[in-house]
Amino acid sequence: MRILCYGDSNTWGYIPNGKHERYPEDIRYPMVLQKLLGNDYEIIEEGLCSRTIANQDPKHSGDEYIAKRHFENCFKSHMPVDLLILFLGSNDMKDYFTFNAFDAALALDELIIGKIKQISPNTKIIIVIPKEIENSNFEGFENAKIKSKDFEKAYEYLAKLNNCQFVPNNILDVGQDGLHLTKDAHLSLANALYNLIINSI
Repeated sequence: MRILCYGDSNTWGYIPNGKHERYPEDIRYPMVLQKLLGNDYEIIEEGLCSRTIANQDPKHSGDEYIAKRHFENCFKSHMPVDLLILFLGSNDMKDYFTFNAFDAALALDELIIGKIKQISPNTKIIIVIPKEIENSNFEGFENAKIKSKDFEKAYEYLAKLNNCQFVPNNILDVGQDGLHLTKDAHLSLANALYNLIINSI
């Protein structure tokens, strides 16, 4: 089984210390998941810091930073993909974007899940619900708590609408920067994904 993990800095493995450092493979959830699943599964890491679903960040002009421009070609380059794990939306909550959690869920539905249904209808999807953003010390996230407060409600509805599995955000503890997953959260997420894959996919 080929599994594509597509997301932002939390899929990339950003350590919440403000130094732009990356967790090693024995901590990052995609690689921990690979170890748990074993050699009959192939994990493809596709995480990028600052990646959004649909919004153009003035600090990052490349198409690879915007899923609506990057995802389809990326997905096709990795086909066949049996399972897609989606973990996106936090960066769309920046103050200079108009998005809230429901807008993010709608964009995921239209721009990614809709594409999957067209080009690879047999691919299964697991949605990881982002954590509500609170007290982040990153520039641009000052008001993100209000915009992100309905992540759980919006994404759970999206998952059920599309018959997708999902991972709730109550297992996703973030570190001192208020945005990126702790070491323990990466391990918890890997275990939650493993259980879903083994028991439901």
